[in-house]
Amino acid sequence: MDSVKIRQPISITIYLVLIILILVFGFILFIDAFQTVNLAITISFWVCFLAPLAAAGLYALLLMKYYSLGFEGETIDTEPKPAFVWVVIIFVLSSIAMMWYAYPGWRNLGGQWSNRWYLLLFGGIGMLVAIVFIREQWFNKFRKLINAVCCGIIIAFFLFGTFLSANRVLDTSDVVITQHTIVRAERPSASSNRVFVTIADDAGNQTRLMTTSTVFHHSRDNIGGVIYKVSQAGAFNITNNKLAIIGDGPGGIERVRENRR
Repeated sequence: MDSVKIRQPISITIYLVLIILILVFGFILFIDAFQTVNLAITISFWVCFLAPLAAAGLYALLLMKYYSLGFEGETIDTEPKPAFVWVVIIFVLSSIAMMWYAYPGWRNLGGQWSNRWYLLLFGGIGMLVAIVFIREQWFNKFRKLINAVCCGIIIAFFLFGTFLSANRVLDTSDVVITQHTIVRAERPSASSNRVFVTIADDAGNQTRLMTTSTVFHHSRDNIGGVIYKVSQAGAFNITNNKLAIIGDGPGGIERVRENRR
């Protein structure tokens, strides 16, 4: 039992360090969601991916120690459950950071990925709401099932965020820049922070893409003008698309060229 008591504070210290790392590097994923992949984004991705695995591994070691002491016949009062709470927190924080960075809208991915993203999001929210309002006797009766479903949703969030983030961060394909014509620029509503620009290629085929405010304002004032679509095949063959305008400022084509892999 003494061994467990000694290791618990050590494990909590490690969990706190992991949480701080996720908050710092997860914030980088938040603020650089629209930016070209750079060293800071790559490091942030790996931290947010590996930290939950390290936390789960530490918890597994604690459980192994707990059960080994039990088999040896020593007196053990409680299982190291507080450590599990820390693991859940770390998984949730990492998942939020990568799900935000991997939002299909930023990347202008296909509809199937947007549907899956929203399905996971609202499925998770719905499950949490159900747990809050579920009756106590039902919760006690189906505790294992509820815990399994909750853990499954968290892991699904984590894996999906990792998959879509890795598709961009680990992409080593060539950058393809094509010239298009601005057809229109629109905002879904006056209060919306999402903005879209519709472009057309030489054959007249139109594509509607989400973009940054800089590109949006430029496009709104230059209907019929030139704009560039920047595409990469993606590490898992899920093509990422973004719009760029002439110039070297935010969203400028010269900056895109400077950052080509």
